[in-house]
Amino acid sequence: MDVPALLERFHRRYPQVTIHFTQAGSYVLLDMVRAGELDAAFVASTDHLGALDRVEIGRRPILLVCPPDHPLAAQAKADWTDLEGLEYVDFHDSWAVRSINDEVCRSHGVHRRVRCTVDDIHTLLDLVHRGLGVALVPQTIAAKPQAAGLAVLQLPSDSHAEWVVSVVTAPTSAETAASVHLLELLTQ
Repeated sequence: MDVPALLERFHRRYPQVTIHFTQAGSYVLLDMVRAGELDAAFVASTDHLGALDRVEIGRRPILLVCPPDHPLAAQAKADWTDLEGLEYVDFHDSWAVRSINDEVCRSHGVHRRVRCTVDDIHTLLDLVHRGLGVALVPQTIAAKPQAAGLAVLQLPSDSHAEWVVSVVTAPTSAETAASVHLLELLTQ
């Protein structure tokens, strides 16, 4: 999902609507929708939704990225034992992908040491490029131009680690015209 392109289309179609865009972790955005501070939010979580309405817009596997000189770089797929003892770069706890990463590793007995905690994709990729750790990221992040040169490995087939992106809004009775029109653009 290209959020900036979607916002551009929305702005061109509805120039009278004021757009307030906030980039934050999924859990922060969910709280903002609940508080009425945002009409809609793009989140990577199916947890902690409560009464919020959710429309799934994408689903991608979680992959491992590492520097090209890393011992795992020559492999196409990582085993769970390969992931034990590595140092990781990961997102802040407010990012839902961090919860996904923590849970998938915990469920397979992998103890992670997160060396660097970040709040943006580009810093994460830069730190991995510089050899400060490996990262578990959604396929869309591994495919970004900034990830070029990094080794990308699939997780074992039993991982079931997926990044699910959705648009959440307040319950239907409280939806605004703006969020309704945004959701309409998603289906076009």
